[in-house]
Amino acid sequence: MNSKLATTILTGLLFLSSCAPVDDEIKYEEKVVVFGNLKANFTLADTIYVSRSYDITQPHEAEANWITDADVSVKGLIFTHPFEPVENMPGRYIKKYTGERVMPNKTYELKVDWKGQSLTSETTIPDTVHILSVSSDDYSCGGEGISVPAINLYLNENTTAAIRRAIYQNDFSQVKMDTVTYREGSCYSASFASIPMFILKWEAESDPGMMRIVSYSLEDHVNNAIIDTSFAANIFKDPMMVDDNGNLFRQNPIVWHLSQKYLDFSWMSFNYTGVHLIEVQVADSSFQSYYRGFPVGPPQNQYILPESNIEGGYGLFSSTYSRYFLVYVKMEE
Repeated sequence: MNSKLATTILTGLLFLSSCAPVDDEIKYEEKVVVFGNLKANFTLADTIYVSRSYDITQPHEAEANWITDADVSVKGLIFTHPFEPVENMPGRYIKKYTGERVMPNKTYELKVDWKGQSLTSETTIPDTVHILSVSSDDYSCGGEGISVPAINLYLNENTTAAIRRAIYQNDFSQVKMDTVTYREGSCYSASFASIPMFILKWEAESDPGMMRIVSYSLEDHVNNAIIDTSFAANIFKDPMMVDDNGNLFRQNPIVWHLSQKYLDFSWMSFNYTGVHLIEVQVADSSFQSYYRGFPVGPPQNQYILPESNIEGGYGLFSSTYSRYFLVYVKMEE
């Protein structure tokens, strides 16, 4: 066969194949969706969420999709604990009575039965994490060296119960915290690489699936909002929102997913002045696998689908180990 004829035949075959109908439509399959998270050293009482999956055309949180009559249980180290539906809150299940304490480095099993469908999952609770504030002389501003001092986290003085009580009573005089200064300018509030207000170093007994930083403002009033409508703030923090009275504010809390050994707390970690509760959270490997495919924020990848660990359905059953401390944020005078 001469080369010209072969080329003509090949071109014709390619044309025919390109015209053939291609069935690349993704078929939607409705399944049960379950979300739950256990926290190390807390009682086994966290909320489990159960619903049917949503078609892309359905509004999120549509009440018709919540499942209110499932059998939900978590198998602990001693007993299997039933979770009961919450009245007037469709799709939420809680353990009504105080359960056993969730222990680090132990495995817990979730089971959900509904209309002949059985979903199972398990999570191994992350082991202990240690945190310490450290100083650094590795920063400069305008050619001048800048020292970032360590702060006192008061981890031994402030118990979790004391912090809880202070928050409940809105009285922070009974707990201890250091004060840090929020500075503005090109060196301090311009990018991810800005000079931090303080730095933490963490160590874990075993390699964590993911590190999460949660910064809760406990005084998130509009009068405490840090007003910054600069280009950098709008890019890195999103534009400020406006309430019904025209007051500017930003989201609370702020959550970051990280992996580095040193955690910088800069202008990116705070949207308000006043008292903040900082949670340094170690998440299990299933949490990392799921959020690696979550489309918002680092270190996720929007081109990877979330990896569910719910056998027979969708969702995530995960666990975390957390350390807490308080810090007071003030503006530079």
